[in-house]
Amino acid sequence: MPWKLRLRNRSPARYEVLGIALFFVLASTLFLWPALLGGRVLLPADLVFDLDPLWWPLAPAGYTHPSNPLLTDPVYQFFPWKVFTLRLLARGQIPLWNPYIDAGLPFVGNGQSAVFGPFNLVGYLLPLYPALAITAALRLVVAGTFTFLFAREIGLSRSGGLLAATAFTFSGPMVMWLEHPHSHVIVWLPALLWTTERAIARRSGGYAVASGLVIGAHLLGGHPETSFHVMLAWGAYSLYRAVSLEGWHLPRLLPHLGRMALSALLGLLLAAVQVLPFVEAILGSAVVHRRLGHPSAVPPLNWLLDWHEWPTAITTLLPNFFGTDADGSYWFPYSNYIEQNGYVGVLPLALGLLALLHLLRRSSPTRRAPGSFLAISALFALGIALRLPILNLVNHIPPLSLVANGRMRLLYAFFFALLAGLGLDEIQQGKGRSRRDLLRLLLGLALIALLLTIAAYVGFRLFKEEVIRSGRAFVEANQGNPYLSRPLDYYYALVEERYERKLALYRPTNVVMYLPALIFLLWFAADRWGRRVARRTVWVGAAIGLTLLDLFVVGVGFHPAIEPQDIFPTPEAVRFLQRDTTVYRICGTGLILYPNSNMLFDLPDARGYDPITPRRYAELVDRLEGHYRHHGHSLFIRADSPVLDLLNVKYVLTDQDLEAAWEPVYVDGSGIRIYRNPDVVPRAFVVYRAEVVEGADRSLERLLEEGFDFRRRVVLEERPTNWQPPPTPPASPPVVQIADYQPNRVVLQVETAADGLL
Repeated sequence: MPWKLRLRNRSPARYEVLGIALFFVLASTLFLWPALLGGRVLLPADLVFDLDPLWWPLAPAGYTHPSNPLLTDPVYQFFPWKVFTLRLLARGQIPLWNPYIDAGLPFVGNGQSAVFGPFNLVGYLLPLYPALAITAALRLVVAGTFTFLFAREIGLSRSGGLLAATAFTFSGPMVMWLEHPHSHVIVWLPALLWTTERAIARRSGGYAVASGLVIGAHLLGGHPETSFHVMLAWGAYSLYRAVSLEGWHLPRLLPHLGRMALSALLGLLLAAVQVLPFVEAILGSAVVHRRLGHPSAVPPLNWLLDWHEWPTAITTLLPNFFGTDADGSYWFPYSNYIEQNGYVGVLPLALGLLALLHLLRRSSPTRRAPGSFLAISALFALGIALRLPILNLVNHIPPLSLVANGRMRLLYAFFFALLAGLGLDEIQQGKGRSRRDLLRLLLGLALIALLLTIAAYVGFRLFKEEVIRSGRAFVEANQGNPYLSRPLDYYYALVEERYERKLALYRPTNVVMYLPALIFLLWFAADRWGRRVARRTVWVGAAIGLTLLDLFVVGVGFHPAIEPQDIFPTPEAVRFLQRDTTVYRICGTGLILYPNSNMLFDLPDARGYDPITPRRYAELVDRLEGHYRHHGHSLFIRADSPVLDLLNVKYVLTDQDLEAAWEPVYVDGSGIRIYRNPDVVPRAFVVYRAEVVEGADRSLERLLEEGFDFRRRVVLEERPTNWQPPPTPPASPPVVQIADYQPNRVVLQVETAADGLL
């Protein structure tokens, strides 16, 4: 068929691929230049000086607010995990287990640690701070180069492929998730579809093997939800291509299906070192139990009318319409800036819409391929992400109901960027109608953007009191939780400040809000010039240049780079704790020594921040008085539960006065105090009494009953074999010494006069 013939004619030469790769190396370097060339670090760790009271006194001179407070995950999850991984690898150990948070939990098995991820493997060869930016740039290069290759493989021109690759690589969804594991996974989608296309179209076993290697790479990338979405896209495309070549003739389809199965099997085998521990960990985790136990908390009608994500469709045209956390202007109660972003650029949006219009005008199925698949995939992904009527039903069908499908905006960005490349090819063909249609689309988008901007500005002006009142009401309703623990006046002032920053979004000085109008004017000028000189290169150069300019203006400031000395300087309270070299755990109240930051200082914590917290442990701490859970964050408003003794919590960092049972041992000028627990239970001990109960719920209830002595007895859910408690406990107490304590290995020496339970 025509598509098949065009594929071979448009495969790029080696020099072309090298040129494209060099283009994305240069573009990525420019995008990340403060971290790559400016001696700074791609990590927004300055947010600790605002979030954690322990670091307030250590804020650098002139510090006023964090450069991007939304990026807590890179700071409190991925950076401590990376430091922990490097420390163990330097000792010749693989970090299988994390003993530092939530009283210990799987590390490789949490999925997002991505110990064996390809980009992390490269990062291990580099110094820690430069590696953060270099591997981020490498991900952009991989995404751009393989998007170009795939675009060329399915028939796009060189310029159409370059536009598609540029729009996807620097799109909002890609850039916003750049410091998250999502980017480690989604960048492999273009490579997977490229190798799959060649495996199917050329009936090549070699490219099927290459597809398997790519599947393994993205499964090791560190975000199973995004991997699931990538595999859905891959499966849909593979089936579509096989059927488009062979029709629905099963004997002809079987070889293609066999190659797909070979690729999937090879990829799973390569990634098994991470996939298998993840499956084991996720099945015993609290998050799966919560999602399976509450698959839908809304009435069935809301499956069709769940409108909360619908307004975020505006971000496909105006990415900062709801504000941005980078300047403190964000104001939207149902989502956050990263989750809602669907921006691929104004010109790519118009070009993609142009391609959609042309697809609707044509009747020949062969002429509409591959545009029809790209269009359906882009709209399907965006519709699911926005929870549009009918499509929202997909979000309630297992296993899709277990994942965050709002992240399918990443798939939308990829497929729509390819549509934009098709639209540019239409312009290059020199048809006046296509150019006129594009100008009309750009003018329409500019007018829509202006109307939305004016309406928002007028609305915020007219309803100022209502807006501020709603902000204050939110603060009052949540006052007392760890994230809003300062005096109300502080948050009232913050509401007023955020309102003013929000209002500033819509003023003419904010270029981002008026990009649609600016892009229309610049393209209009380029179009006139292109017609006058009769050169297609004018349109191509303008399309690539304007797209880069557009996406750089929107995305460059979102990932700040900070000075190396401002990354987690050591507070004096932490130095005090480090002097105690025995085996113990710590805890804190509020946001003091925020979970996971303790990992950087070798201080095990009873709290933690991990998506794969073991269910049994989560159920225990969630029942403790004073515990506060915020998604995956385990925090304490108060730390006075007697069960903290059992959890080996020897020290508590707090700004509160604890009861007399706790000994104050440290205080600093900022009001942070450290209390020592004189009744702490050792990390390991022996008991001679056991109570056997039926079921996990009953065992938890018994443990938490007032008067239960967990120092001398244990609750079990089945009776131990070959053991009987002694008639009376031995007179001499048992002795348990920890001879060696490492993340993957614990050695205990036990002396006991009778058989007991360790």
